[in-house]
Amino acid sequence: MHSINIPSGELNEFDLPPVCVVTGEREGVVFKPVKFSWYPRWIGLLVLFNLLIAIIVASAMTKRVKGTLPFTEEAWSRWKRGPGLASETPGPGALAGVGRATPA
Repeated sequence: MHSINIPSGELNEFDLPPVCVVTGEREGVVFKPVKFSWYPRWIGLLVLFNLLIAIIVASAMTKRVKGTLPFTEEAWSRWKRGPGLASETPGPGALAGVGRATPA
């Protein structure tokens, strides 16, 4: 799977070409609202020491971004179903972190 890095300020139809982020299709592409959130990988180590501290640090260190990404209707319906299709979805790895990507 390829990795893609998109700066948080460029998650919109003005900065991105109309190419589906899942399939690479160029026709029938529409921009859909998405949200990403992630936190540093090392927070998992804090769970070994204290769960409460890990939760507090994770909530403080979580980064969030909202924007729009180009999808075909078929790819959008597959993507918004959830993490079962992780290999086909633009996930947080695309934004360099650990976390979750959800439809807005």
